[in-house]
Amino acid sequence: TSTHTHTHQHGNTTPTSMAARALPKKVEKRVAKAQRALESARYMFSQYYASVYGERWPRLMEALLKPMAHCAMWNMFAVAPAKEEQTATAIKTALIAKGAVSMRMGTALECLFLPQAQDGHNFPQPPKSIETGLTCYYPLDAASLLPVNALDVQEGENVLDMCAAPGGKSLAIAMQLGLWPRAFGRLHANDVSTDRRRRLRQVLDSFLPAASVAECVRVTGFDCTTFKSDQLFDKILIDAPCSTERHLLQKPEELTTWSLNRPRQNAHRQCRLLYAGLRALRPGGRLVYSTCSLSPMENDEVVIKVLKKTKGNFVVIPPPVDLPFGEPTGRGWIVLPDGNAAGWGPLYFAIIENKGGEGELGFSESDMGEGE
Repeated sequence: TSTHTHTHQHGNTTPTSMAARALPKKVEKRVAKAQRALESARYMFSQYYASVYGERWPRLMEALLKPMAHCAMWNMFAVAPAKEEQTATAIKTALIAKGAVSMRMGTALECLFLPQAQDGHNFPQPPKSIETGLTCYYPLDAASLLPVNALDVQEGENVLDMCAAPGGKSLAIAMQLGLWPRAFGRLHANDVSTDRRRRLRQVLDSFLPAASVAECVRVTGFDCTTFKSDQLFDKILIDAPCSTERHLLQKPEELTTWSLNRPRQNAHRQCRLLYAGLRALRPGGRLVYSTCSLSPMENDEVVIKVLKKTKGNFVVIPPPVDLPFGEPTGRGWIVLPDGNAAGWGPLYFAIIENKGGEGELGFSESDMGEGE
């Protein structure tokens, strides 16, 4: 009986035992395959950027792998008139008491940052002002405000933020622009993605007075690679979709998708965006092209390539000499996280002005074709 019982038990458990042993092998193979793909992508990635940055690359890569720092861009609309000592100001005072340092970014923008913070979660969830109901600050990388400052927005201008979501730069533009009832500037915040556009609208509604949004802010969803509006805007910001290498390095599952074709494809789209932006810029107007990419293919080379197609109406303007961090490139300015104590960046921008009169740009849409 004992023998029969043993055989019966053995017969029932053997297939189960085999399956249990086989499953980890399948998982192990998948894990090994994914690891090989990651190592291959990381090797190609490092080889390319080492060829760009040379001996600097190991130090730069180390900085890119650290958590991103944030500053708190203060919302000037959150403080109600004649109530300076109440909620919003009290919140700012409390942050400064915790060690936050105030930093001016141009005349209209004030940021707070915590120098001692060692991770990206520097600030608590942004509170709302009791007086206005508006959110008091917006966390972002301080470097991302440099392109907005370079735009040199003046009150009352007609401004396009071509790739606006999630909305931090649009908020910064709004604070420089002067909105109703103080001034009648116009902000066109555009993003082609429905989901990102929804987030953009939520941000604008949370930070800007409802009357200003209704009167002066327009949220649109154009694909600006096919945008054909001629000379409508005084100022245009193109914060172009790019390779976002810092994000890739911190998300290994996404790094496996990287190849040298990625910056090449991005550069093609970026050229089309810049072409459309120049076409929409008024004579005397200014455009700032920016990315958070490390690749020259997506930065200076885009600017050079597109401007070669013009008749000389568009010129690159040197960045201001008093920028708080970053370094010059051939056509613009770049902030890299190994080059500043807080670890801001990466952020590239170039300033272009339309010095010509009315008329043709000097190149056609076909000039931005795949063969370029």
